[in-house]
Amino acid sequence: MNAIDDENTGWDALATRWQAQSSAAPDVQALEREVHRRSRRLRIVWSIEVVVAALALANCVRALSLGERLPVPAGLVWFLMALVLAMTGWTLWQRRRQWRAQALDARALMAFERERSRTALRIWRVSTWVSVALWTAMVLWALLTAQGRMPTVQVAPPAQWALNIVVNALVVAVFAVAAWVICRRHRQRLQRLHSLEKMMDVD
Repeated sequence: MNAIDDENTGWDALATRWQAQSSAAPDVQALEREVHRRSRRLRIVWSIEVVVAALALANCVRALSLGERLPVPAGLVWFLMALVLAMTGWTLWQRRRQWRAQALDARALMAFERERSRTALRIWRVSTWVSVALWTAMVLWALLTAQGRMPTVQVAPPAQWALNIVVNALVVAVFAVAAWVICRRHRQRLQRLHSLEKMMDVD
């Protein structure tokens, strides 16, 4: 959260600096520093995402190692592993050519940043809806299992299902709130970039 606030403060500082300039030339070096700083943070975020994905895959492998003690069909675990790989690959593809900015002029740098913010919005929205869909599927699975309408290798106690549903609901809720805040910050950044471009047009 603080990192996002710092980035927005950086764009505010750029806007203030450009407004105070007597010449028409924008401070391209300051803009480049902001873009490069975001590039470093983006690589850090990607590293964290890879670690989380690796932990999720490791947990799935651990579940498969239970063999007959696995409380759900093995196909479901394989599906979750495929989903983790698909989402990780999709986010990587979405961020292609966005890891670092080449030598660009001010307008091209702002277009580059605008596309990165739009990509971040898209990734957070899709990730949030996928999380909600998975939680909903888990609730439906629990209800159908309790009614004996779903295949299980080992039926988990109702209390365990209820605990998993509540815990995952809290996780999804926290994730959704974080996504809303971060998306709001990205929309604000897009507005700031638009304002900077309008300053250039006026100049």
